Amino acid sequence: ANASSHINNTGLLNIDGTTGVRLEYNNATRVDCTSTGVSLVGDVDIADKIVHTGDTDTAIRFSGADTITAETGGTERLRITSDGNIGVNVTPTNYSNYVTLGLNDSTGSTIEGRVGGTLTGSFTVDSLVTINAVTSIPIVFKTANTERVRITSAGKMGVGTNDPNRTLSVKSN
Repeated sequence: ANASSHINNTGLLNIDGTTGVRLEYNNATRVDCTSTGVSLVGDVDIADKIVHTGDTDTAIRFSGADTITAETGGTERLRITSDGNIGVNVTPTNYSNYVTLGLNDSTGSTIEGRVGGTLTGSFTVDSLVTINAVTSIPIVFKTANTERVRITSAGKMGVGTNDPNRTLSVKSN
């Protein structure tokens, strides 16, 4: 009702409505513009990337068939490949029948585990491979869903026991 429209000299259609603007196709809403934003119904086709306004070196890209990447500072930081592998600062290696998470940095890489927002453990690769129980919890190794080795927060190691009483406790069956 209270809307005006015109096409300017460059061919741009300008519609000024106080309640919003709706574009329809075949009597169905496809684009709905209001004072709070834009709603799209259906698929949005993007040839290459979505770029952040005013920050043109930050983008979400569709760099190849079935591949998504994220870029910051003009550099690819995250890649998800068609087989579900994820790479952070690296293209993930495709190991047959495995899903891979690959991390890369010039000084090292860390995966953190948090419980309720608190850092509980981490796995770091730099000049060492480090498994770290950050809090006072043990590190446990299991096979066949059965605990085989435990390292307590006091540094005692138990093989075949979950309660080592010496620096190294071995229990055999």
